[in-house]
Amino acid sequence: RSCPYRCTFCAWGIGTVKLTRFEEERVKEEIEYISKRTKNATSLFICDANFGILERDADFAKEMYKCSTKYNFPLHVIVFWNKTRPDRVLNTAKEFRGLATVGASMQSLNEDVLSAVKRKNLTIEQINQLLSDLKDFGIHESPTTDLILGLPHETKESHIGANRELMDIGFSVTNFNLHLLPGTEMDSEDSRKNFFKKTGYRLFGNAFGIYNNEYIFEAQETVLATNKLGIEDFRYFRFFHFLQQMMWEKKWHRDYLEFLRTYGISPVDLFDNIISEIKKESKNKISKMYEEFMEIFNESETFDTPDELYEFWSREHNFIMLEDGKYGKLNMLYTFKVVLELKKEFTEFLCKINEKLKKELGLDESFLIAANAILDFQNLTFVQID
Repeated sequence: RSCPYRCTFCAWGIGTVKLTRFEEERVKEEIEYISKRTKNATSLFICDANFGILERDADFAKEMYKCSTKYNFPLHVIVFWNKTRPDRVLNTAKEFRGLATVGASMQSLNEDVLSAVKRKNLTIEQINQLLSDLKDFGIHESPTTDLILGLPHETKESHIGANRELMDIGFSVTNFNLHLLPGTEMDSEDSRKNFFKKTGYRLFGNAFGIYNNEYIFEAQETVLATNKLGIEDFRYFRFFHFLQQMMWEKKWHRDYLEFLRTYGISPVDLFDNIISEIKKESKNKISKMYEEFMEIFNESETFDTPDELYEFWSREHNFIMLEDGKYGKLNMLYTFKVVLELKKEFTEFLCKINEKLKKELGLDESFLIAANAILDFQNLTFVQID
């Protein structure tokens, strides 16, 4: 359907002037057609850059909810929401009646960054009002948002600050590394010269295979250093984002993080503490896990050229790792290492962090007892896969 905005990092609206649309009845018939025939899936993905930008989108949301009750599909709708009309987002979200999580992709909260990438966001005030209105309507699900690391003028402090502010509101925050899409303004020679000091290549998701007896890989060019962030900053955030996704977004330690916030300890402060303490640890299982994580990042996510990536993943041993699922999304791979293999060790490590926080903030023994009890409780809620 295209996109009326022209964010410099995005290709969604390239080559089009205005939104295109099918007739409303056709769309409703397609929703009915899909819902009636889908038996082995639960989610419907709306491939639209700004769902809720048009008033009629509320009618489509209503149709999806109707089909959900009639055919038991969709049970969840994945949506990229419009960024500039909270009133229409609210009306559309109401018609979903909880089928779709409401979100607002921010990418950055730094005004210099937003200006450089030609982007306009909903304000924090508009978002808070939207969430308040949804709660009044009976929709209490945690909202979602995205941030992109590596945009022009973003600093370490501003990126951490954005994560802090959004998590304080209650957002589930997904952090992405900026990658340069061919054809976008950000991919231009001037943009590269002005903003980016180093880029590298990594395998795009599970985009690999053997076709006509030839290894095929899809490479993604990511930013590894900018005019404001050095290579070590990106290394720091690679593990920081892993901790954030595992502990906050995927909620493996969400209760613990929410408890710490009642003492004024932001999740971002805890993540920084964890990284600092892991680097001080002697050779134990947690420090070894960190070293393995960073080694894989250095080895397989920072190739200088697509040819280097191709040569690496074409080696028989490495390709078998891809096929067997022993290498995949790094965050998810190590989330399950922690949850399934290192649960006890990671909990003990967090208990040491609790001791450190108690001492630094001058807290009494009740803080330590409660914090450790919450970690124990969370471990008891984990499903034992074996």
